Amino acid sequence: MSTNGTRSPRTGLVMVDSQALRLSQAIARYQTRQVVWLIEGLAARGFADLTPAHVAFVSVLDCDDNFASEVARRLNLSRQAVHKTVRELSALGYIETLENKAKRNSRIIQITEHGEELIAQARQMYAELDREMQAKLGASEIDKIIAFLDEEKEEQG
Repeated sequence: MSTNGTRSPRTGLVMVDSQALRLSQAIARYQTRQVVWLIEGLAARGFADLTPAHVAFVSVLDCDDNFASEVARRLNLSRQAVHKTVRELSALGYIETLENKAKRNSRIIQITEHGEELIAQARQMYAELDREMQAKLGASEIDKIIAFLDEEKEEQG
């Protein structure tokens, strides 16, 4: 970490520069750009009805049965927000809900065929992005960044 920084004109406190802070801010900007890129790319491929919330929701679904409580935990959302998104994605035909015979007060969330087509197209787009990133950074550098970010998440989680 650098000891350089800026001094607050009001309090005189030094606001130390931080690579970790800059990395966090860059990740947030990258994630925002990536969601826009993904939504625009999917729209060009015939999936023009998606929002950032829809993309985030679908990204955490398992291929098998899913449950609202688990999706809420993965996305750090309220169950109400999850149920709203379930209704929207169901109306768009990307997911369906089924009766949960083992637990009557919850429903099973499953990806439909249309939803699988969406995910396959998104994965294809990410594969293209992988090639671009590897050309700029190299696969091993990307792997190092992923490992670092995953390691930090596990230590703090």
